[in-house]
Amino acid sequence: LASEALARLAEHDASDAVRAAACGAIGALGLAGCVRTLERIARGDRDPNVRLAAATALASPSLRSLDLLIDQLTQGAPDARTAAATALGATARREAVGPLTGALADIHKPVQVAAREALLALGWVPVGLATTLDGRGFGRWLSDRDIVPDGLPEHAPFGDAQAHGLLGLAGHESPTWRLAAMVGLADLVRAHLATLALDSGDTLGALLGVLGDPVRAVRRAAAHLLALSATPGDVNPWRGQVLAVIGRYAEAADLGARDALLHELLEPLPAAERAELLLAVASLPGDVDDGIIVALVGELDCSDAVVRMAAASALERVFARVPSEAEIAPEPEAPVEPQAAPPDAPPAEALAEDAPPTDEPPPAEEPPPEPKKKKKKA
Repeated sequence: LASEALARLAEHDASDAVRAAACGAIGALGLAGCVRTLERIARGDRDPNVRLAAATALASPSLRSLDLLIDQLTQGAPDARTAAATALGATARREAVGPLTGALADIHKPVQVAAREALLALGWVPVGLATTLDGRGFGRWLSDRDIVPDGLPEHAPFGDAQAHGLLGLAGHESPTWRLAAMVGLADLVRAHLATLALDSGDTLGALLGVLGDPVRAVRRAAAHLLALSATPGDVNPWRGQVLAVIGRYAEAADLGARDALLHELLEPLPAAERAELLLAVASLPGDVDDGIIVALVGELDCSDAVVRMAAASALERVFARVPSEAEIAPEPEAPVEPQAAPPDAPPAEALAEDAPPTDEPPPAEEPPPEPKKKKKKA
């Protein structure tokens, strides 16, 4: 009786608000007998809000039909497309990822924003494919099939599946795809939608392999991702071990890690990246030299507070590694080698004969030591 009454209200009531509310009630109750009624309403009701309410009810966890809601996302009015995107983000269904990714290119900004937020709610980060390696030219958004060819799990969250797929793209033949993979992984980690297991040989091996990528932009993105992925307890060791290879950032192949880091500081970098480089300088293994200290002190005058704080922290770490004078052990004296006599010098015997006589008797010769007697075995 309840389903019949709600179906009658949803389809025939004179009030648009009542019809929309009845559709919502049908979806919340999961009344499967009203599916046909909801489909008719979603396609033909005179009010767009009622059509959207019916499509949203069909996508409820009990009725599980997303087709008409996806139609609203692609064919409805701007407000309806925005609402449909939000509703799809609440479905936790893999079928929603593709249409929402397509909606990122909608001509209306509110639809784009709603689609992005809906994807994040599903545990999926939009990944853009650039047409140039400097990131200025945008090509398209990568679909879920581009990233996870074998298909997503049925229900959200999808972050781990996306991370696995992006790691697979690290070896793609196109540098723009490899760059997209590194940037997408960093966005996943930053949004706390996936955690990269750096203690896993496959994961770590793939990322360390990208550090040797022939394209500088890809190498930089990989180094940034590794630093970002380190757990809080491992941040300092990872900066010392991983960002030490930031020397590959440099254009000149003969620059070592130290020179490459200092070389990077000469470029106009974003504040966050500049701060990260300063901490990497402080984490480099080996002796601290004047060049490192001068570079860090120079950053104390930076206009950005984040950079100044990083420079101060880096200096603190550096000076904690420099031993004090009391701790510096004295260098052992080198043994003095006897100097060779000049070629025209008289022999030592002749010098002894010419020496003036003295009253002191010559030193007595010591008798040779007596040989030790061997003990007889019992």
